[in-house]
Amino acid sequence: MLTMKLILGRVSRVIRLTANKDIAAELGVDPNVCSQWKTRNTIPWEDLFDFTKRRNISFDWLLTGKEFAKPEPQDNETRQAMEAVKEIMASKHDIVIPALQANLAAFKCTVRIDKENKQGEKENKKIKKENRSLRKDVDILGRKVDRLDHLNNPRAQGATGTESGTDT
Repeated sequence: MLTMKLILGRVSRVIRLTANKDIAAELGVDPNVCSQWKTRNTIPWEDLFDFTKRRNISFDWLLTGKEFAKPEPQDNETRQAMEAVKEIMASKHDIVIPALQANLAAFKCTVRIDKENKQGEKENKKIKKENRSLRKDVDILGRKVDRLDHLNNPRAQGATGTESGTDT
């Protein structure tokens, strides 16, 4: 359960201080405000988000205590693209920004679909492998059934000395 007491405990771990006044100072609020957050279980989202940015820690970790997968290191081309996007967003241009956001949403959707396709391909390969294994098992069982039929069929063994309908 998400509680302000747990979140402030994580803040305390990051700053390596436990006093309420130190935690409050780090979050830029009066110690009484920090105490009220605890008693009311009020979560100051913006203050916490700013804290994570200043300290370069995961906002997800601060809230949940769980470490999520870290993004892959960015290559130079990706870094340049990210800087260009930041620059455009900082311009606050009323036509360019909505267009960029729409395109980013489409790109994000494309990336999600690509990930889903790759996952589907992995699952497909796994199913094909299982299918091949099952086919081998079916072939083995088929040969065993043929042998059992052969053993249980007297004609196949030549057990009868005469054919029906012929007397010599």
